[in-house]
Amino acid sequence: MRRIRVIIFGVGALTTLSFAALSVNQSLWKGKVESIDGVKVVRNPNSPVFGDIKLELQEALKIGRADDNNYLFYRLRGLDIDAEGNIYVADMSNFRVQKFDKTGKYLLTFGRKGQGPGEFEMPMSVHIEEKTGNVLVQDMSAIEVFAPDGKPIRAIKPEHFNRDFQVAPDGSIIALMMISAETQTSHRLGKLASDGKVVQTYVEAPYTMHVERRGESVMSSTNGQELAVHFNLLDAQSIIYGYSKQYELTVADFSGKVLYRIIKDEPYPKFTAKEKEGYKRIPLPEFKPYFYAIFIDDLGRIYVQRNTTWREEGNLQKEVDVFSKDGIFLYQTKLPKNAYLIRNGYVYTLEADDEETIRQYKIMNWSAFKASADVK
Repeated sequence: MRRIRVIIFGVGALTTLSFAALSVNQSLWKGKVESIDGVKVVRNPNSPVFGDIKLELQEALKIGRADDNNYLFYRLRGLDIDAEGNIYVADMSNFRVQKFDKTGKYLLTFGRKGQGPGEFEMPMSVHIEEKTGNVLVQDMSAIEVFAPDGKPIRAIKPEHFNRDFQVAPDGSIIALMMISAETQTSHRLGKLASDGKVVQTYVEAPYTMHVERRGESVMSSTNGQELAVHFNLLDAQSIIYGYSKQYELTVADFSGKVLYRIIKDEPYPKFTAKEKEGYKRIPLPEFKPYFYAIFIDDLGRIYVQRNTTWREEGNLQKEVDVFSKDGIFLYQTKLPKNAYLIRNGYVYTLEADDEETIRQYKIMNWSAFKASADVK
């Protein structure tokens, strides 16, 4: 049986640092900065500096309709925006990626159903390489790379099953892979070489998917409450990741050097009796995840998505903790349930109600939404 390696951030030598290293008004923020084993740790209280903020969203664009095949989607699964504001979406069960301009006009289709070069079995996410404009698409067993004009360039085949990835500014791929060994499964976040080999591992931790052996077969099932690794690109030099068993986020450069960690002091979330009742068919893990996704906006704010669901004005929303780039807990707010990306003051969602659509919502109070606690 392969052993699953778990990286645990232990507590070693601890030193308190000054506030000078952070963009923060000490009278507003009640946290502290420490050094643990030579790494800066920003430790936040359970309450944000500026309290709750309601993001005032106004729909600015809707893409999707039934009278034109280029706009008729079936199981939308991924979205990205290029430097010109063009919108790319992974239309999984139509086996394609669709490109639209910033006004929602259809421009181009990438790929088709098949197993050949530039073809898809199940396109699950799409990401744009900033430097070249190339379009990279996560398929079942490969990352398909297309030129900006839609021509296939090559396929990158990760050595492990790839759940998602991001393209760093230098063109390297940061991938979240799933490693399986008999009835154990883990998430490994790593950097891939051009041949798909893992050349740098940032973190590996158990993914608590329910797995059981039935005779000669191994059955697996998920319920959305698994402890998991989540990540995103923080900027052109660093990534941010965390394992949802603990409220701790790590910022590292692409070589794997840890730059700093962000901790929020919060009681451990527990499953309620009602939640346990609703998951009888698929066992819940022992621990409830602290978070379920990490978003980054243009100003470097870090959005940690919780699983608390709210219904406001008829819409389901997710509770989100918002941190400054340097790790200060600024706000609690809510985002639409299907929020996928925050860019240039807009929230993009993938929605599947009566019809599947891409929605763009303008954040009307964007200018009042602070990016730091450096306030006098």
